[in-house]
Amino acid sequence: VVEASCSAAAGAVLTVSPHKKAVLVTGETQKVTELLKALKGSWNKGLGGWCFPGSQRAAVLAALRKDPTNTVTEGEAAAQPPAKRQKGSAASEGGFINDDDSE
Repeated sequence: VVEASCSAAAGAVLTVSPHKKAVLVTGETQKVTELLKALKGSWNKGLGGWCFPGSQRAAVLAALRKDPTNTVTEGEAAAQPPAKRQKGSAASEGGFINDDDSE
């Protein structure tokens, strides 16, 4: 159990959203860094937030909301980038790939 005193009167504005099988905490996380560390979160530079196992979602939300000065919102899943197109075999004409279905 993590004590709420880690982020007492932090006044952080945070978003807790799903990311793949994990939970991502973004926003003013510097104000609650010690709490996020105590919850065993890990900083993900690429995502710009703290990652936690998906099973920890309720515990993370509860811990962040213990401090009434924090504003914690639950976000939707982040927009996933479009799927990469499968590599096809290049035609013999200078590497041109004909992705038109008509022949």
